[in-house]
Amino acid sequence: ASPYTVMTYGGSLNGNAANLKIASSNPRYTFSLVDPATTPGSIQISVTGVPTPLVWKGGQSPTPNVWNHTATNFFNSGTGSFDYFYDGDLVTFDDTAVTNIVNITETNAPSLISMVNNTTAYTFVGSGNLSGTLDKEGSGTVTLAISNALTLNSITNNQGTLILSPSVDSTLVTVISDNGSGLGTIVKAGTNVLTLSGNNSAYYGTMSVTNGTLRYSAIAALGAGGSVYATNGGSLDINNIDTGTKNIAIAGMGYNGQGALANLTTTWPADPYQRAHYITMVGNAAIVVNARVDVANGAF
Repeated sequence: ASPYTVMTYGGSLNGNAANLKIASSNPRYTFSLVDPATTPGSIQISVTGVPTPLVWKGGQSPTPNVWNHTATNFFNSGTGSFDYFYDGDLVTFDDTAVTNIVNITETNAPSLISMVNNTTAYTFVGSGNLSGTLDKEGSGTVTLAISNALTLNSITNNQGTLILSPSVDSTLVTVISDNGSGLGTIVKAGTNVLTLSGNNSAYYGTMSVTNGTLRYSAIAALGAGGSVYATNGGSLDINNIDTGTKNIAIAGMGYNGQGALANLTTTWPADPYQRAHYITMVGNAAIVVNARVDVANGAF
């Protein structure tokens, strides 16, 4: 909370506030220097202001689908006009946009990304990145297919489908949760490897891998309640980690024939050997392992 310490020092301070200047490109906030005489050992800045709510519309020339800090594709209902995006703003994506393809060309850091789309399916692409909180409340589909590993602080998926389609092998450390209803679905798409490493034990929805490989670093990464589906050319790599009580449904040969259920590590697991529990074959399926996995409580 404000004030923020931007520098610490030892000994005595030569000079005063007149020797320091604060500059910011963000007009939503006011930055002021706390008198250094009152904060011995540190330089502090006070910040005042509130984030501005913006609604994505798109369609503004010359970059009608770009989300960065220079395009004006967001509508500011407070001013009744299109506006620039500034870090810290509250952005909403609903069913009123001109374009549903959002090209992220910079690192954007909104306080909140509110997805309330029901009939408009959004796709986020581009060479930039996103931080902040993504809150998915609408029943419409949202696809995240940017070129970099996501740096979102948290993801809430209370309903609808959230498609994760990374264009590079990546690890998602972001925690995924919901409101306990289990109405959301997370789909791993694209041909790359996505590793879930967050503690997603507060997510009760479904997870599915339909292409490429979904890997996890701990069983909690697969969520608490709903099933995991590995179908349509997708592979679930158990990565030498016991699947616990998670219900896993499999069908098909997996990505590039590596198995709908796979253990792709080449490291032999320690005794007791890892087990895949509660496996249901919902169609012809391949199980492929490079190291030992014991299957228990299966329905074949």
